[in-house]
Amino acid sequence: MNQARFFKICRYVIGSYFILAGVGQILDSSQTEPMLLYLTTDFRFLLPENPRTLVLLSAVLEICLGAFAVLDKATLPSIFILTFVLIAYTVPIGETVAKGLDVPVCGGFGYFDFGLSLKIALVRNLLLQLAIVSILFYLQNNDVRYKRYRGILSR
Repeated sequence: MNQARFFKICRYVIGSYFILAGVGQILDSSQTEPMLLYLTTDFRFLLPENPRTLVLLSAVLEICLGAFAVLDKATLPSIFILTFVLIAYTVPIGETVAKGLDVPVCGGFGYFDFGLSLKIALVRNLLLQLAIVSILFYLQNNDVRYKRYRGILSR
C-alpha cells in the first residue's frame, strides 16, 4: 500500500470517528457530561454552567474538525486540534484504568457507545493517536500545501 492511500485511509478513519462521536454526543449526552465536567474542573469558571451546553459545543467542534479531516480541508490544523482533543479524552481514561476504578462504560461516543469498556476505549484511543501521528508525518513530508511546516515534527 502506498503512502498516499494509507494517508487517505487514516484521514477517513479519524474524521469518521470524530463525526460519529459528535453525533452520538448530540443524540445522548448523559454519559459524556460527567467526563467533560471532570476534564474542565480546573477552568470551569470560563465555561458555561450547564454541562449539556458544554457537551453540545464539544460535539459540534468534533463534527466540524472531523468533516475537515474527511474533506481534506485545512487538514493540518484540524489534525493538530484533534490530537489535543484525543489526548484530553485519553488521559482521564488512562488515569481511571491505572487506578483500577470500576467504571462500567466509557461514554465518549454518547448514543453510539454500546457499553464499551474503559480498557478497550483506551486501546482505541491509542490506535487513533498512532493514526494521527502517521498523518502528521505524511503531511510534513509529502503535502505541497504544508511545505512551510517541513521539519516541525523532526526537531
